[in-house]
Amino acid sequence: MAVTHPDRIGSGAGIVARKDVWAAADRIRARARDADGAKPRVSVRTVRKALGKGSFGDIARELAEWKARVGYRPLIEQAELPEALQGQLAAFGTAFLEHVRIEQTRHRIADGEGEAARKAGYWEILEEALAQVDLLAARVAMLEADLARLRAAPPAVASPKPEPMKVPAPTDLNPV
Repeated sequence: MAVTHPDRIGSGAGIVARKDVWAAADRIRARARDADGAKPRVSVRTVRKALGKGSFGDIARELAEWKARVGYRPLIEQAELPEALQGQLAAFGTAFLEHVRIEQTRHRIADGEGEAARKAGYWEILEEALAQVDLLAARVAMLEADLARLRAAPPAVASPKPEPMKVPAPTDLNPV
């Protein structure tokens, strides 16, 4: 069983020390803008490139800890705002995100309540339809009983058919 040092991460030849990951991240963060005017971002890829070794997973764990410790916010830093404004902007962003989450939760709850009301309406319509089905089934049963009774009854003596009435032809019409 291999024993590893608590400040070392990774296995085999790709062992990377926590302090090396953090130092590489600090160096990348301190770099000036390049010719395009872009400030390099501290990412697992850029730290791995600076170190030349280590697994992405091992570097990612240490880099996440570094970002939390130093409060790294690349978009705010790239704008090169004063530190006080950076802090206020980060606090505003956090508060805004929390507000959005609360509003989304309210909408989901309202949608859920609306869905419950729709389901209650559907059940009401279904019960009404079932009551109509019961009435129609009773009516069909009554008609079937009447039909069975009529079929079982002896035929009644039929009266002779009356002769159709003869209507005289009108005499005042012109045949042409």
